[in-house]
Amino acid sequence: MLAIVSTIGVLLHVLMDLPTSYGVRVLSPFTWRWFAVDWMPIIDVWLIIVLAAGLLFGRRSIAARRWNAVIVLTLMAANYGLRAAEHHQALVLAPRLLGPTLPQACDPTATRSGLIDTWPRPPLAMPGLPAGKRCLVEIAALPTFVSPFTWRILAQMSNAYEIYEVDLLDARFRTPATDDNVFWRHVRRYPNVWTSAVEKAAATHLGRVYLGFSRFPAVRTFVDPDGVTTVRWEDMRFADLTTSPNRPNPRPNLFTAIVRIGPDGRVLEERLGQ
Repeated sequence: MLAIVSTIGVLLHVLMDLPTSYGVRVLSPFTWRWFAVDWMPIIDVWLIIVLAAGLLFGRRSIAARRWNAVIVLTLMAANYGLRAAEHHQALVLAPRLLGPTLPQACDPTATRSGLIDTWPRPPLAMPGLPAGKRCLVEIAALPTFVSPFTWRILAQMSNAYEIYEVDLLDARFRTPATDDNVFWRHVRRYPNVWTSAVEKAAATHLGRVYLGFSRFPAVRTFVDPDGVTTVRWEDMRFADLTTSPNRPNPRPNLFTAIVRIGPDGRVLEERLGQ
């Protein structure tokens, strides 16, 4: 009986990462694909508070423990339900945020696979676009750490990512769209253009591992006066929106991968994070 309870506990512990935007390799080692639902951040402060309060107040008596268990499980279910509903609402509002800048889909025949997102995905065959034109790969709504009503809308284009922070309690969303509500002017744009140097960096050990983990990798390249090319990936799930994406040398974070390639094509450095 103890072995059965332990196995169920392990499975539930693994599945608790499924509703997060970080995801989980729930089928490993048979497949190394990631699965996520995007309802909750990897650290949910409200869930931690509820669990901690249940442990604290449940120490008084056996009866208190039972009632606290019921209350905690009810609040947990309400938290999951609220975040699921707000995630759906954020996706519904996403086209309104993009406004007239929303391009056509890169693959009009593609449909959203369902509730669960998986990655890495097979390469998407991009249509032949005129110079200066782009297409839409997908739109995702990612939870933030504090409020279940604040979401990060991430639109992946064929050549860049566009990110919006949206408060679903904003009164403007409870009225029909007007020309005055130009949400799309507050976009933060991160370029994502693949070159021959990026292709070479992607073939390195670090490149393969990072691209197998990263769900929304945005890449930039820099060439210094000595001809050394720096290829830099950043996962847009963890992008720091407090700094400008147009800085010439933005500070890397723990989810940044850097590969430096010499002018002769030789890989000089592979580095993760700082």
